Amino acid sequence: MSESEIKDAAPVLLGRNIFPYSLRDVSKTLTQSDVNGRNKLCRFLRQEGIFENSGPVKLYLDLGYFKINYRYTTTGYYAGVTSVSAVGLEFITNLVTEKLGEPVTPSKKSQSRKPGQLTNINFLLR
Repeated sequence: MSESEIKDAAPVLLGRNIFPYSLRDVSKTLTQSDVNGRNKLCRFLRQEGIFENSGPVKLYLDLGYFKINYRYTTTGYYAGVTSVSAVGLEFITNLVTEKLGEPVTPSKKSQSRKPGQLTNINFLLR
């Protein structure tokens, strides 16, 4: 697929830059054994040319599928954390279904959790 075909097929984000999912969240929604963990999902995305090294390719950042948030660590370095948009989640789900041929069915745990909802707020209140 060429770059122009990818851009033509990309859904319009309507000015919303909401990135509620982490790569861990995305991997939990997929039930295929080849992508059911964060590291396995990253390996799959690298094999498909969507990630290079540890982050997404610029094309997919520009399309709004991914966003890298940089955080300053206590050791004095910046660390990049990749977030996934709702459109990116749909893109990854369709890609996994196309390449692995297995139906993607969300797990019960991911269905009960809403994007951005904390699962255990008592942990933060201590």
